[in-house]
Amino acid sequence: MSDVIIAGKGFNHTDGIPPMPCSQVLITKNTLLHQNILRWSDPKDTIIDGQKICTWEGTRVVRKLGSYPTSIYDGETILINTTRDLYKFNGYIDAVSLEDIDNYYYTLFPYSANGVYSFDKNNQFKEALIYGFAIDQLNGNPYSRVSYLEDCLNAKFKPAFMNYTTDEFNYGDWEDVFFMPRPCMLKSDGTVDYYLNPNDYSLKEDGTASDISSSAYDGNCMIEFPQVWMKFTNNGNRQKVRISNVQADEDFKCYTHYNRDGYLVPYIYMAAYTGANVSSKLRSISGLSPMVSQTAQTEINYATANGNYWYTDVLADRMMVNMLLTLIGKSTDGQTIFGQGRMSGGSSSSYNQLVAGTMNTRGLFWGDQNNSGVKVFGMENFWGNVWRRTAGYINANGTQKIKLTYGQQDGSTVDGYNLTGADYISIGLTPAGTSGGYISSATLNQYGIYPVVASGTSSTYFCDGMWFNNGQTNYAKFGGASDNGLLAGPFCVALDNAPSYADWSLGAALSCKPPLS
Repeated sequence: MSDVIIAGKGFNHTDGIPPMPCSQVLITKNTLLHQNILRWSDPKDTIIDGQKICTWEGTRVVRKLGSYPTSIYDGETILINTTRDLYKFNGYIDAVSLEDIDNYYYTLFPYSANGVYSFDKNNQFKEALIYGFAIDQLNGNPYSRVSYLEDCLNAKFKPAFMNYTTDEFNYGDWEDVFFMPRPCMLKSDGTVDYYLNPNDYSLKEDGTASDISSSAYDGNCMIEFPQVWMKFTNNGNRQKVRISNVQADEDFKCYTHYNRDGYLVPYIYMAAYTGANVSSKLRSISGLSPMVSQTAQTEINYATANGNYWYTDVLADRMMVNMLLTLIGKSTDGQTIFGQGRMSGGSSSSYNQLVAGTMNTRGLFWGDQNNSGVKVFGMENFWGNVWRRTAGYINANGTQKIKLTYGQQDGSTVDGYNLTGADYISIGLTPAGTSGGYISSATLNQYGIYPVVASGTSSTYFCDGMWFNNGQTNYAKFGGASDNGLLAGPFCVALDNAPSYADWSLGAALSCKPPLS
């Protein structure tokens, strides 16, 4: 270790529990002065059930040419800091040659009082890529009410849309952005077995046959999402949403990527298909019919039968996808931009539901206006076909309550999801208007955008339906079904059914927030 600046005392090497990863890990480049400026927040001590199990002692900064350092020995140590958050605001300046300013990669390695290092990939320095949009609450036109923020990378972007004439999806300027996901086969232990050809899920990336249709496979067909950090602010009647690849400031949150152990993981997984029942286990497998007519508790039991890190859909994930759809489509009319979905023809006598896999060769996005289904971010029937019951969202006698993380990182005071909203976060919103009407008003808070009033139409405001019953405790379901017509859509939500409710139109889908590798 040569030319190392040591801010504080040294360290040792023993076994034990590593610190949590650092946060707000950002790099900015000053090409004029030939400087890479590193900013980060050091981890707090780890306390569980009132017991301190890990004390942060310091953070080592390692740099390397060409790739991120993977250990304290993989590169050159340039700093050891033992004063918490010393570089949070002003940053540490690393002077480099102009020719190498873009070639150096940096990783933080925080360590405990016992000398145990964290090797979490969230400790890698990355430049902030910030995209954003605003919604004008007073403008009912679903297209002109959404505008791109001038201070964000997408200020001049062309939006994405489904071209129904050519039967092709037009990505606009969004095809290569950081949040585009990857389809994969995910093992039951939460590890990726292999990735799929995004244009034909029946094939692996290498062109060989995949296991998407095998119910004997020890895992599921899932969609992998990287961390998506979101910041919600109000500016008069404009609701602003900013989306970043990193925590650009302390108001950006990534509730989606906390697993049940409280770790912020690099990737999470949402189901490619609506869940099917295979031997009392909820599965995401091609060729199977959706599981319907079960209670919320049964759906949860069948989902968690896959393993400890599996669950049904959760609110944080739905919010993330809905914000991304609004961003790339530049509209709050998802059915027109991306496809109507299977939204008619279903009934208790006919069902008429799409089986999983009808869109395996349709790419990550596809839809039509002919009732054939819709696919967004690699996921079939994100709306329409059957409702997707979603954990973390409760209407308790007219009070909307939410929970965005399994643990308490979101500010809730209970671990795990429940059926009543007990110790959830009350967001102070009471559904109003006409139950079964179109969403005309939604409130933005620090947790996202939530519907309040249903008094719109199929072509104004959010263009999707909302149902509610303020006289009982209700468990949310999203998307609509094959008998909901134009009320279906990404924002479509029903807050009128108890968790015991079961129906032919109601199903569930898997999610997985894997253990930290």
